Amino acid sequence: MPFAEYCEIPAINNSILARLIGKSPLHAKAMLDGQRIETPALSFGRAVHTAILEPDLFPEQYAFAPKMDRRTKIGKAAWVTFQSDNEDKEILSDSDYETITQMAYSVCNSHAQDYLTGGEAEVTIVWKDEATDLLCKMRCDYVHWNNNIIVDLKTTQDASPSGFSRSMFTYRYHQQVAFYMAGYKAQTGCSCLFTFIPVEKASPYALAVYEAGDLTIEAGENAYKSALLTYKQCVDSGLWPAYQTEIELLDIPEWALKVEGVQL
Repeated sequence: MPFAEYCEIPAINNSILARLIGKSPLHAKAMLDGQRIETPALSFGRAVHTAILEPDLFPEQYAFAPKMDRRTKIGKAAWVTFQSDNEDKEILSDSDYETITQMAYSVCNSHAQDYLTGGEAEVTIVWKDEATDLLCKMRCDYVHWNNNIIVDLKTTQDASPSGFSRSMFTYRYHQQVAFYMAGYKAQTGCSCLFTFIPVEKASPYALAVYEAGDLTIEAGENAYKSALLTYKQCVDSGLWPAYQTEIELLDIPEWALKVEGVQL
């Protein structure tokens, strides 16, 4: 299923739940209403996924802009020609194209490649959550149906165990793990493993392969179930609160208080 079609499915995904918990229900409602801002990081991440998971599609969907001096008459003409030849493609800078190429090379020439062969890329799964009766959806980077393994590719600054474990909480990947595992079981009747492949975005483009641990899965399950209940309450009531509903006391952070000489 093309990504555009996936986006049109009227179901809740982990991105909405993560926004609801990480920011507020009001922010999640804005995201639902189509107020998602496209960022360079999101565009870059999609390009990396295509280059690694669907390499045959990469040259069809992306082109990189060669260096040319668009201040000159020749450069301007060359740029117009380049745009005309690639009007149906997303244009990457030469630096981003080089980085993406190096990241793809790093994955393809490592043990991680074993987890990205023999299965299916960009898999859409839709199911109904029994506890809330909400329709849910997910788009798996890669699925090994025979072995019941979901593989998730991540771009990151730090793929080390300590670095990526922090990212897992910061970006609520633990919630994604449990949400996806629940969807997989609801659709197939089978339990599955969840494996991350984080790839660093700078030389030497180091990577790792991690399987989500039981404690992470438990934490993620608590998180996504709580988020679904909150989401359902908002839908049923029509109320999408922001950070709080009552006035509360607020101080500057503890470290700042200490800087100002306040004894805690």
